[in-house]
Amino acid sequence: MKAGYANSDLKEYRKHSKNRSFVMCEYEAAANYDISPHWHTGIEMIYVLHGQLSVAAQENWTLCNGEFLFLNSSQIHSITYTAGTRTVSLQVSCVWLYKVIPEFLSIDIELTPLTLRRLKDRQPYEELVRSVLLLKDVFYSKEEYADIGVNGYVFLILYHLITHFRAGEKKGQKEVYLYQQQIRLLVQYLNKHYQEDISLQNLADTLYVSPQYISKLFRQHFSMTYKQYLMKIRLEHAVYEMIYTEDSLLDISIKCGFSSQHAFIDLFKKKYNMTPSEFRKMKSDL
Repeated sequence: MKAGYANSDLKEYRKHSKNRSFVMCEYEAAANYDISPHWHTGIEMIYVLHGQLSVAAQENWTLCNGEFLFLNSSQIHSITYTAGTRTVSLQVSCVWLYKVIPEFLSIDIELTPLTLRRLKDRQPYEELVRSVLLLKDVFYSKEEYADIGVNGYVFLILYHLITHFRAGEKKGQKEVYLYQQQIRLLVQYLNKHYQEDISLQNLADTLYVSPQYISKLFRQHFSMTYKQYLMKIRLEHAVYEMIYTEDSLLDISIKCGFSSQHAFIDLFKKKYNMTPSEFRKMKSDL
């Protein structure tokens, strides 16, 4: 199959179902790769085909070969891929769920690496994995009636989740929504204004909360400070500029909001264990 999106470090194979209610993505990481905090309007299931990755949300998880993670609708998360890792994920529209299985949205599903390691009977989990792998084959198939199989396997996967991995009813949905909305506003603000000199007070004023509350959100949800997150965003943009433009390192450091070229180089070396110049030469030699 052909990659729908690709860069030098991560390839993505994405396909929508015929009814646009399901999305399946397969990822291949050629090098260590970070996906910044983001969210989906539907539920998402991530399965590791090979390798290892880390997911940071309200908790931090490390997924290895054959492990699964279930993420609720609008749950903000970031992903760090280890080189050589392959994953497949399924996203299911909440609009579709509300129409066909509305009760699913009120149920708390618990499926994390910790859940799996505590299982005494692994047969239900193995059946879930088998259904996901069969769905993957059908999803990318060019058979005339493949979409019938897609719908069937999605229903089967949801059956396994609701039957074997139900952890009770969801509570405090209003509070959870408000909490997630605040985090989304923070992420959107930083992604838009990363080139500016952003203080903790700026962020607090944006949400009409205290700086202490902002610090708590970042510690609890991203396991980092707001400044560390801001530097992460700036570095990601700088790497893009280094690969796809011929701008000087000084121009890139200024464009991406670093206080100096030295600050940019120092952060880059800590992240990639090489200088930006060495990185550029390595990419040009590929």
